[in-house]
Amino acid sequence: QMRRGTCVREISLAKGVVRYIGVRQGITLEITAFCSHPAQVMVLHYQAAEQKTFDATLSVARQRASDSVSVGTKEIRLSSELKNGMRCRAAAVILSHGGEQSAVPGHMILKAVHSFMVVIAIETNYLMDDRQNWRGEEPEGKIAERLNEVRGQSFDELFRTHCADYQSLFDR
Repeated sequence: QMRRGTCVREISLAKGVVRYIGVRQGITLEITAFCSHPAQVMVLHYQAAEQKTFDATLSVARQRASDSVSVGTKEIRLSSELKNGMRCRAAAVILSHGGEQSAVPGHMILKAVHSFMVVIAIETNYLMDDRQNWRGEEPEGKIAERLNEVRGQSFDELFRTHCADYQSLFDR
């Protein structure tokens, strides 16, 4: 049992993960984050200890006035375009366990959840080829393909795949 106001932050180079355990509004939360090379996504996992529940509101920060954010039933999307035509798209799929998950303009609201996972994919239309004017495939299709590949996988599955891949590089 952790005291209110205490937390533990851990960066594990051996596993390629960042962990945070702390008390928020009287509930101990464990947050695990990693970037999966095999899946090409960032994964954030939030879980309450002792089967307790918690509330959360998720949103995406805009960098420019022209950026747009859209929220669906399980996804938050950010679209951005620079003046030079470079396009960036980010999608965050939110999968909660227990409680309720609802979308409102600009936010995803989670109520009384035991845990939730955010899977983030980011793409641009950049191509390292000056003959193509540095532009390649539009980012939307690449993001959809990547998220379809991980759709249905649990946090544990994504984590195991990440660890196995990471260990093959770290322990060589």
